[in-house]
Amino acid sequence: MPLFCGFEGVAPTPPRPTRWNAGVWTMPDGEGSFSFGRATDLPLCGDFDGDGDAEPAVKRGNRYSLASGALDGGGGVTSFVFGRGSDQPLVGEWDGDGVDEIAVRRGGVTHFAEGAVDGGGAVVSTVFGRATDQVVAVRGLSTQEHDSLAARRGRTVYVSEDRVDGPVTADYDFTLGRPGDLAITPGDGLVGVLRPAL
Repeated sequence: MPLFCGFEGVAPTPPRPTRWNAGVWTMPDGEGSFSFGRATDLPLCGDFDGDGDAEPAVKRGNRYSLASGALDGGGGVTSFVFGRGSDQPLVGEWDGDGVDEIAVRRGGVTHFAEGAVDGGGAVVSTVFGRATDQVVAVRGLSTQEHDSLAARRGRTVYVSEDRVDGPVTADYDFTLGRPGDLAITPGDGLVGVLRPAL
């Protein structure tokens, strides 16, 4: 799973490609590494405390563990249960408060957690796209105060600027990459594609 993280003291704050290998996080160009999580975890990162820098996180089944910093062991860790183990996790700044939260995608429905508490707190659910779409968090317009969803289908990316309790539609779409590419978010609300090198 491609990661783009900007950890304070490990790399410049702008998100950089980050490698995960069995619980070891490594930044490019020898900028540093640290350990957090288990080999079987799913790695995530986001600004979970609103300080402008990313923190590492891992998904283990339906339990999420958010670290306070890029230190061996993660420093102070917040752990909570949200969704199902089979859900696709998404990290985004969903409500305009400057803090990233967890969302989970199940089929064509995305469930947004209000906070890092068991059950996610007050959960808003949005129906957008198809179950087979590649869905990522984006900041669609410079005037947006929160992240929203982009669904990539084939070469077409559909972007919704809404996050409401119910169905939403795409506000605009554009063409990007090749059908076999993987949709990624390299930071700052952008959307891109990852294509394996031959």
